[in-house]
Amino acid sequence: MNNKAIEILKTFSAEEVKRFDDFLCSPFYNKSKKLISFYRILMKYYPSFDSAKLDEKSLSAKVSPDLEFNKMTINRLFFDLHHCAEEFLMILNFRESYYESQDYLRDEFFKRRLYKFVDDNIKQVKSRLDTNADICAEYYINMFHLHTDIKNLKKITVPHSNEYNLKSQLGSLSERAKNISYLFATEMVRTYENFLTFDKAYNIKKESEFLNSVFEKINFEDLLKLLIDNSGGTRNESYLICFLRMLNAFSNIENDKFYSEYKNTLILNMKDLSVYDKRFHTGRLIRYCMIRREKGDQYSKYNFELFNVYEYILNNEIYKTGIMQDFPPEFFRSIIFHSLRLKKYKWTIEFIKKYTKQLKPSRKKNMYHYSMALYYFFRKMYKDSLSNLNKIIFDDFFYKLDYRNMMLIIYFEMEQYESALSLIDSYNHFLAKDSTLSLSIRKRQKRFINLMNNLVQFKTTSKKTSSYYFDRTVDSELPFADWIRDKYISLNILPKKAV
Repeated sequence: MNNKAIEILKTFSAEEVKRFDDFLCSPFYNKSKKLISFYRILMKYYPSFDSAKLDEKSLSAKVSPDLEFNKMTINRLFFDLHHCAEEFLMILNFRESYYESQDYLRDEFFKRRLYKFVDDNIKQVKSRLDTNADICAEYYINMFHLHTDIKNLKKITVPHSNEYNLKSQLGSLSERAKNISYLFATEMVRTYENFLTFDKAYNIKKESEFLNSVFEKINFEDLLKLLIDNSGGTRNESYLICFLRMLNAFSNIENDKFYSEYKNTLILNMKDLSVYDKRFHTGRLIRYCMIRREKGDQYSKYNFELFNVYEYILNNEIYKTGIMQDFPPEFFRSIIFHSLRLKKYKWTIEFIKKYTKQLKPSRKKNMYHYSMALYYFFRKMYKDSLSNLNKIIFDDFFYKLDYRNMMLIIYFEMEQYESALSLIDSYNHFLAKDSTLSLSIRKRQKRFINLMNNLVQFKTTSKKTSSYYFDRTVDSELPFADWIRDKYISLNILPKKAV
């Protein structure tokens, strides 16, 4: 039975089922006894709500046995239940959001001219922020709101008759400005870095125009240095330095020194970072290693550095957040690919066994077969790889490309050249139609297809080629680049010249 109210109720824990019943029984939130009865009848089908007996007529008969079925009445009950469920969730969230709830409480105190209450609340909240709160975007938002209220309270209650009182108000304004500046600088850098990550895979030129223009006008390295110099050596300093070190590392991408400074700063301050900042910054370490790896050979030190970063994230469970405890599938894929590139086969199998269990239930089966397909592929056990590939349901972006790439190579290795040519044709049509792929990915995949087509033609026609043109900017990032390079060499087809 599809219904908005039921979709929310499915997410309730056993404790929330009881608390929502109490919520509905409170006249402050609900005055309809029929709605309480309707909820209790409905919850007999909790948690799946998939019983064949669950339908509108059956519910109507149980709620109002003396009345004929009226669809409008049932629809109204579902509507009211949905409204109450949303209000219940808002209240739960409000109670858990301590600082936001205190902002609203101070607002009410201001309206009622309870200025002593405002002052007491400010002291209480500031103490908690100073001692317990992680430095993060939410921290700066909360500090901005707090100093706004400090400034407003002083304006109302403190006369401007002497220099001390005036400086006190100006001090509050200055702190307010600092916190909004900390928020602006760090969140703009974070957002820009996230855009750069997407830019490698997707065509986001239009969406990134605004951010690019902001970064052209503002030197964020200089801005961060200014904020650090005025942070007074507080916890803000360490937080801001992490972002500055990150910018330095990417601005001086060829200099290992700046990466080491960034990584060491992160590890030193990791305990003070929020879970979201831990994920963000370790994600930047990954991106840096990938950029450096692409500039070197397969056994460059940044291949092994990337593996070390992955292990650090796994050992410290940095892939988890407050709202997402499941293992991210894209991250899972990246680790599998990289560990297999480094021929860490035993480690890979142990990783699959352990972390597949932590994937979202709906993703476990697909990711397991995908991971095993990759494992067998790298071990050159192509029949086993093909068997697992055929069990994948295409509901993720990366399956669409990786599946075709592996299938092409498997067809070639198993000498199924007709199947390979057919897949090459359909692959070209897929690339021509999919507008979400970035130009760089489209170019890279097209290059992969052309190289595979050359191999198939080499095997199936009398005309043999003895060399091929090597495109340094594309071929180093090709999917399964190692396999392609080794295959061309084994067939005595060598790079003719660099472009």
